[in-house]
Amino acid sequence: MNKKELIALLPLMKKTNPENYYIINFLLDAWALILVVDKISPKKYKAEYNNLKDLYDVLAFSMEKKELVPCITIIRAIDFFKGNTSPFNSCLLQNVLTECDNFMYVNIYFRAGIIIKKLSMYHDLSSTGAFGYSPNIDLIKYLKLLSSNLASETIIDLGSGNGLPVCLFSHIINDVTGIELKESLVEESLNTIEILSKQNRINSKAIRITHGSFYNINLSRYSIIYICWPFDNTEKHKHEEEMKKKLALKIQQESKKGTIIMVYIPGMNEKDIFPQFKKIRGIAQDYSTAFCFYIIS
Repeated sequence: MNKKELIALLPLMKKTNPENYYIINFLLDAWALILVVDKISPKKYKAEYNNLKDLYDVLAFSMEKKELVPCITIIRAIDFFKGNTSPFNSCLLQNVLTECDNFMYVNIYFRAGIIIKKLSMYHDLSSTGAFGYSPNIDLIKYLKLLSSNLASETIIDLGSGNGLPVCLFSHIINDVTGIELKESLVEESLNTIEILSKQNRINSKAIRITHGSFYNINLSRYSIIYICWPFDNTEKHKHEEEMKKKLALKIQQESKKGTIIMVYIPGMNEKDIFPQFKKIRGIAQDYSTAFCFYIIS
């Protein structure tokens, strides 16, 4: 496998049906593993590789073979790099990654960082819920459906975690704020933003990261509020209900008419986080992700 063959893998991402959430996620995870294959232990590699193969088996059960060609090709690339982690091939891989568009690169960078534990995937934050790795492909797709002029919007991520959403938002919105309570996650996101900015992969001038509670920031200047809902189990039901009421009241008091609220809900349970707000319907049509959309009326 040479540079020409590897570069040929990248367009597979764009040729894949953008609605096929599972295929694209598979390709992103596979590229992330290729990127760190010489940085992880054989045991870790085996676990990640087996996870990919298991996912491939699930995809193969429900999809036609022609749809799986990108997955088969990239598995071949993983096998190649696992046995060929020479300085030359590492340099080749870096050269190939320069061909990535920024959205793809940022996704791969974060996923690779999680594999090598440079970036966080999950933090239990006690009564305030938990930080969990936020979905990313659908974030931009849904934002484009919610607004026809994203460059003029102002967006805030309440509980911005390791910084992935704000980095992705900076590609299409010029005023992006993230606020995070856990100091280590703030530091993590600031370091990542600095690295990706030096690589010209994000618009760091659009991003502000604040350390603190989102209850202490005024929401009136933001036209879009994004929340990765921090509760993914029933053990903290009491705390979850308290947050729903308190946060809904804050949004009601401070947000302007027309403000969009976009909530990602982890886990398998459907939830109506803010029943007091008007729902925006017809945005998330498939079952691959769990989002709720509201508008202040």
